[in-house]
Amino acid sequence: MNERTDWIGMLSFWDKPVREGFDVMFEVQSTWKGGDQQQVLIVTDGLGGACGIPFQLGQEYLVYASYGELNELETNICTRTILKADAGEDLQVLGSGTVPVPSANLNWNDYLAIVIVIVIVIIISGGVLFYLFWFQTKRRR
Repeated sequence: MNERTDWIGMLSFWDKPVREGFDVMFEVQSTWKGGDQQQVLIVTDGLGGACGIPFQLGQEYLVYASYGELNELETNICTRTILKADAGEDLQVLGSGTVPVPSANLNWNDYLAIVIVIVIVIIISGGVLFYLFWFQTKRRR
């Protein structure tokens, strides 16, 4: 394993490229180094003389990537990135990877519901405290 490699994962390419083959969103099957996300965006250089990898839809890849200048995971033909079908030797050396754990992805509606509940609790608590304070001052008169 190259020490300059920041991320290693077995990925499935099931979606169209984000930006004409340069930014590719993958489903993560397992990882050996780096994060544990379920999806990852990999940037590859333009094809041809720019050393980009021609990822094919429906294929699985063992991807070796590093963080580039824009803090994006990047790979190219100079890395060990390879089709899963051809990655037997690498997979033997790497051993078993870590399967990503689904995260609790809260969307804005979930956050909004939490905020609304907190606001309601604060309003009710404030009302109860005001009533108790008002009741106590009325009893002293």
